[in-house]
This record gives sequence, structure tokens and C-alpha cells, in this order.
Amino acid sequence: MIETQQLQETTTTQPTECDRIRELEEENNRLTTELAQQAYRKDEDAKFASLFPDVTRDTIPTQVFDHAKEEGLPLYAAYAVYAWEVEAKRAIAALAEEENRRKATGGVAGTGSERSFSREDLLAMSPKEVKQNFAEIISYLAG
Repeated sequence: MIETQQLQETTTTQPTECDRIRELEEENNRLTTELAQQAYRKDEDAKFASLFPDVTRDTIPTQVFDHAKEEGLPLYAAYAVYAWEVEAKRAIAALAEEENRRKATGGVAGTGSERSFSREDLLAMSPKEVKQNFAEIISYLAG
């Protein structure tokens, strides 16, 4: 009886081998997940650097990181949307300024893009395609 009581006390106060195995498996799973996240981020950073070689991570606005997280997008995709929006606003402002100058001087109306882009077309484009067609997209949107 005393041996059984001592065995029960030992079992309840010290982790069993099964408990230790379970803890090690959980730690292994956590570390595996962490490594996978690091590998994903490294791959994502490489893709970002190839698409935007002049942009460093510390110059990316917080809203871009927030957008990527909220929408489940890779950082390069969220930044492409951001860069596109910034350039579109600049281009529209420049075109409006040019149009105002033409009206003031009696110039001929501007030439817009011959190609049209639907919202779906733009959303379906990869960041590389957006970058390649950027001038034509801006021209279409402006005019």
C-alpha cells in the first residue's frame, strides 16, 4: 500500500514520459511553423526586392503592411497597389494641370490610351504586368 501511494505521488508531481514527449512535439511544431514563416518572409522579401529594387522595408508606409495583413496579400502585391495609387494620383494631377494649361492657351485635347482596362483586368494583373503596363494604365485612367 505504501509503494502504491508513493508511486501515485511521484506520478502526480513529476511529468510522465508521455507528457514530456507531448511537450517536445508541441515545441517542434512551434519551431517548424516559425521556420516556415521565416522562409516565407525571406522569399517574399526577395520577390519584393526584385520588383522594387529601390524601396527598402523601412520606407514602406504602415498602411501597406496593414493592407497586406488585412487582405492576406504578399507585401509586394500590397506595395504594388499602393505605388499604383500614388502614381495614378500624380498622373491625374499632372494631366489636370496640363488640361488647365491647354484650356488657358487654347491647345488641342490630349491623347489617352487606346486600350481600355476594366477593374477586373487590373485586379487580375500580376505586379509585374502592372509595372510593365503602368504608363498605359495611367493614361487610360486619366483619360
